[in-house]
Amino acid sequence: MYISYKDVLRLEYMKIEQRKITFVIGASGSGKSSRAEKFAARDNSFVIDPDKIKLALNSFKDLDAETNEQLHPSASQLSKDLLASYFNNPETFLARYKADSVLFDNRGKDWAKVQNHIKNGLAAGLAVKFVYVENSLASCLLNVYRRNRTSSRAMKLSVVALDYAGTVATAENLKFMAAAGAIELEIVSGYESVKSRFVKKFIGYSVSKLMRK
Repeated sequence: MYISYKDVLRLEYMKIEQRKITFVIGASGSGKSSRAEKFAARDNSFVIDPDKIKLALNSFKDLDAETNEQLHPSASQLSKDLLASYFNNPETFLARYKADSVLFDNRGKDWAKVQNHIKNGLAAGLAVKFVYVENSLASCLLNVYRRNRTSSRAMKLSVVALDYAGTVATAENLKFMAAAGAIELEIVSGYESVKSRFVKKFIGYSVSKLMRK
């Protein structure tokens, strides 16, 4: 079959249009970052992770709570700049970093920011995919509690619970968008450290009751 030069150009254009941005979201302690690393290795993705950027800015030394807070604005801005650079010119960005796609690792607790990412990704002609790492609040709290015991930047469990609610709300909104065909959504299980259904329900009910006060 004869393929013209125009056909080749059209096929190359279609490849560009099919470039993808993947957002991996999940509450703190859900196992999100572990999942993100596996997806990135599988797909040869360039990872944008504000937490890892903070670590790099601190010369890969362990972060205490104060340093973590000080570096947060710079890491957040650099993450935004990298994402904007990919949106502006996907092919150049991927060629520069020798990657096949880009993965953004974030909790996704702020629906307004997530909506903005979706809008910018679609405007750039990219396929937008979300991977929601689902986990119970009980497991997230226990996982963060365990992590706090060995980390110098302990995270307050009250913050974990509050952020959890935001992430779950975002996931529900994403389900509607996926059903409408605007985005792709994959839901995967996180690291479930609490197995008891009773404990999960009890902690979920107790925390929600405290948050309403």
